[in-house]
Amino acid sequence: MKVLLLCLSCFPLLGATFLPALEDSTRSHSYVATNPIPCNPGPWGQLEYYSIYLEAPDHIADLISAPSDRTIWHFPGKTLDEIDAILTTALIDERQRKRIYNDSDVFILEPPYRLFPAIDIVESMNPLSRQTLYRHLSPWSENRFYRRPIIIESGDVRSWFANSNLTDETILHISKLTYRLGNSLAFSDIPAVLTRIDSDKEEREFLRAITRTRSLVLRMTISADSDFAALKDYWTLGKNGKDLMSFFDSVSQTPAVEKVDVIHLLPSTPRKYLNTFPSLSLGMDGQYPGHFWTSLNFGRYNPLSDFDEEKTAIPFIQKFYRPVAKPYRFGDLLLFFDVETSDVIHTCVYIADDIVYTRNDRSPLRPFMLMKIGDLLTRIRAANAELGIEALRRTG
Repeated sequence: MKVLLLCLSCFPLLGATFLPALEDSTRSHSYVATNPIPCNPGPWGQLEYYSIYLEAPDHIADLISAPSDRTIWHFPGKTLDEIDAILTTALIDERQRKRIYNDSDVFILEPPYRLFPAIDIVESMNPLSRQTLYRHLSPWSENRFYRRPIIIESGDVRSWFANSNLTDETILHISKLTYRLGNSLAFSDIPAVLTRIDSDKEEREFLRAITRTRSLVLRMTISADSDFAALKDYWTLGKNGKDLMSFFDSVSQTPAVEKVDVIHLLPSTPRKYLNTFPSLSLGMDGQYPGHFWTSLNFGRYNPLSDFDEEKTAIPFIQKFYRPVAKPYRFGDLLLFFDVETSDVIHTCVYIADDIVYTRNDRSPLRPFMLMKIGDLLTRIRAANAELGIEALRRTG
């Protein structure tokens, strides 16, 4: 959707930042939620966070239907010669390619072409080969597992699926099928794992486990040295937020209070939804809230469903937001766009440091959450995409 030009042509790219392509060789630190991680200092106060892992609740997980356990690679618009070149680039040797073509004979008679690799070929691919091929497959919506892989931000499969009820064998199998995507690991071979699962119970546990998402619990440390005037200014958006100002007054007068969960500082709508999956009632109109709904309802007591429609969201942004340069502040709208196509890819709300409030998909399997900007970027862009960020601030 080419809405960026509609949105930002009204004002210069004052706050735009252009981001380089993902570097797949860059490895992230693996943090497990045992000790809090300190944030950088700033006007938001002294913050720290824990990583937590969210899984879809029963009433949502029960709606998941198991996909086919047959791996399919779709190549719409590609000739057989072009497909062979892609497989060669991905280091799939001639013997394996012939096997794939033989197993897919009915589906390579005429375009669009589909390939059905055997499970042993899928499992034999090394991470670089997997990364290369799946990058080629990801632009096409037919390849849903490669277009939207499971992202393991921690980079550690075993810690990611700890306490998930998956067997050690399944976790090891997933680990062998992962590949590098930006600063994270990615996993796309859901059919390959389903092929090796023997029971309905384990299949349900696997389908639930892959809904797992890492969110953050953000806390503020309070001390006698805390600058409560600066904290009030930052967290009330520079306005007269009477309830929040009263809260800070109470905290400043209570020496026993040393930590405050930042959820208490959020407006009512994100405070209600943070770290939860959408209720079935939120999907009653046929679709669940997307990123526009999540971002533009951030400061509203009663959310507006109209914000979920692009035709409504964009004019609202044009009318009530202005571009700003860094430093960002609490409540700023961050708009991510594809530099080449001018497509708006995602919107979210800046909280503090490098943390945002976001919902990354319309799927009921995606929660409302806090996320590091770097982790969010891995999720919303292809490995070679060049993205820009435009920061916008509410004017009224």
